Amino acid sequence: MSAGLTIGLRRACDRAAGRWFPRLQEFCAVRSVAGDAEGMARAVSTVQAWLTEAGARVVLLPSVRAPAVYGELGEGPVTVLFYNHYDVVDEGPGWTLPAFAPRVRGKALYARGAADNKGNLAARLAALEAMRDAGLTLPARLKFLVEGEEEVGSPGLAGLVARHGRLLAADCCVWEGGYRDARGRPTIRLGMKGLLRVELRCRCLGADAHSKMAAVKKSAAWRLVWALAGLKGRDERVSVPGFYDAVTVPTADDLECLAGVEDEGAGVPPAELLPGIGPREVTRRLLFSPTLNVSALRAGAGGGTVMPAEASATLDIRLVPDQDPAEVERLLRGHLAADGFGDVEVALQAAARPCRTPPRSPVARAAREAAREVYGVEPAVYPLSPGSGPLHVVCGDRGLPAVAFGVGHDGSSTHGPDENIRLEDFRQGVAMVVCTLLKLASWGR
Repeated sequence: MSAGLTIGLRRACDRAAGRWFPRLQEFCAVRSVAGDAEGMARAVSTVQAWLTEAGARVVLLPSVRAPAVYGELGEGPVTVLFYNHYDVVDEGPGWTLPAFAPRVRGKALYARGAADNKGNLAARLAALEAMRDAGLTLPARLKFLVEGEEEVGSPGLAGLVARHGRLLAADCCVWEGGYRDARGRPTIRLGMKGLLRVELRCRCLGADAHSKMAAVKKSAAWRLVWALAGLKGRDERVSVPGFYDAVTVPTADDLECLAGVEDEGAGVPPAELLPGIGPREVTRRLLFSPTLNVSALRAGAGGGTVMPAEASATLDIRLVPDQDPAEVERLLRGHLAADGFGDVEVALQAAARPCRTPPRSPVARAAREAAREVYGVEPAVYPLSPGSGPLHVVCGDRGLPAVAFGVGHDGSSTHGPDENIRLEDFRQGVAMVVCTLLKLASWGR
């Protein structure tokens, strides 16, 4: 069996994409938003039906808020785990078309979930149909994990993976999404930054007081501001001792990948960039530099002459290899105490370890070669994503190499108004899955 796409197989991919695009439209009409019980139940039923139709053994895996759907089928020298999710974010403002009444306009499908993440799941199942239509048996053992809690932080995923680790065992993983960049190149992502999100809480008074009492009473707002000021200097470096100790420098392979990715700073007004950062440095900083961001500040209701009794701030801290969120939290608590702010409470909200796959790993090489063959151009390979997610739960903590590629494009407006994917990208996304599986299977023999 060839490790690439024949003309006949390409045509089978196009036919399968054409059959699955209307099915994707129907799926995108399902409002599978957290809290919409009917929509979530319908989405579960759809995923179950799709996997069963593909020939998979299907099992529902209970979780905290919504079950995950697991499917397994095929045999081969390599076991590939596909991770997707059926839940979507809500409509949000700004749509020019109804978010859950899918419309095709200009050869693009507009609907919430088209890019994130229903389109990618449909493309993967269309790829299985294409191989069978071309007379091929599935070249690998395939496992599908399709969860329903990704858009609310995957609260049950760690427990689910712990309970069903053997069921989810694989040689590699194809993660949930991807897109074509502004130059039309497919992107491949090999990891994600980690995350530590905490809330700092300071209470100085038993109740709000009139601001005239500022002459004699403690101010929670000022105390919190002073605590925050001790976390980061005007040079933009985090002041917490030990914060940078575990940060690893980019490897030669990382830098080679970096040279070929999109210049993220091209469209950023210079006035908005941090001092000393030129546009050419933006991508490197986004991928390889940890951050400490104040995402929310709260004190009082606004207006009036009031001294708020309490104040709080939310910090989100993006981590790079090999920073551990638990260790960074410990360092943060220790620094606040040593700086005289031991009374400021630190409440953990979320934590995710950074996770990455080496660019020379078999699955990364397979995806890269497949992208060249399908799209006819060199893909943009990102060693890390600036964002964070549960990749470490499914893959990183279990030593499972992973790649992410998908059917979106740079204007897909994921999580935004008028989310969309293009039919041509969907077709090529189907072929990308087929070609990647063939290459992995040929190497596994």
